[in-house]
Amino acid sequence: MLPGETVLEQFVVKSCFLRVPNPFCEVRGRLLLTNFRLKFQTPKGTLRKELDWMREAKYFDVPMGMIEDQGPANTTSR
Repeated sequence: MLPGETVLEQFVVKSCFLRVPNPFCEVRGRLLLTNFRLKFQTPKGTLRKELDWMREAKYFDVPMGMIEDQGPANTTSR
């Protein structure tokens, strides 16, 4: 956490999954919204070895300035 960063408790998703296309899998974790960023956290020891690069590259930390639009994605298949 950064100095001055606080977690907005009303926007915490305690159980969610991140879909990874290659290798195809779902990563279990939780979403935290702070006043600076959106952060996906995985429980310790549950991230697969081949996905460890995502944590090192800060793939799970998205600064709020990079988010252009928010809201539900409405997709339908035919």
